[in-house]
This record gives sequence, structure tokens and C-alpha cells, in this order.
Amino acid sequence: MSDFSKEELEELLSKDISEEDSPYCKNCGACGDEGCCSPLKCFSKLVNKDTCMYGKGYLLDIELALKFTAWVFEHVDKHNVLTVKDANRKYLELIDKIYHKENEE
Repeated sequence: MSDFSKEELEELLSKDISEEDSPYCKNCGACGDEGCCSPLKCFSKLVNKDTCMYGKGYLLDIELALKFTAWVFEHVDKHNVLTVKDANRKYLELIDKIYHKENEE
């Protein structure tokens, strides 16, 4: 159930949305919501650092995925087993290193 009256909804839907109001990147179409658009959606950011509104975050997502995947393969090769506890520990460790390193700079 909506918190808007029928009249309020009609007014909102009839308004033109300017490009400045749009949450979508004008270059790649990404929305920037966590978990919504694939980081791979923004190839423009990988090529030209200033073209995507959300590119920096997407690059961090790709870095996390690559590092975690590499760790999983190395861990399984070495130990022949991967526990959820080990995977969660490493994933949280990588999140902390990757996403919080920019706050240290």
C-alpha cells in the first residue's frame, strides 16, 4: 500500500525528470545501488576514470570478487577443504582491506 494519495501519485508520474535528477549514470546506465547492477556494466570506468558516476565503487567490487576467488582456489588447493567459517572470515577481511583503504589515504 502506497503512502501517496492517487492525486499525489498522478502528479509525481506526470512530472518530467531532468537528467540531473536521474540516479542513473549518463554514460553506462548503472544505478549505483549495491547489488543491483553488475560491476561489469561499467566498462567505461575501466577505460576512462572519469566517465561513470559509480565507477570507483564498481572497481572495488571487481577487486573484491577477484581477490576472494583467487583465495578460494589457493585455499582449496592447499587444504582440500573450504569451510564456511574460513570463507566468511576471509571475505570480511578482504572487505575491510578493500573498501576501507580509501579512508586511510
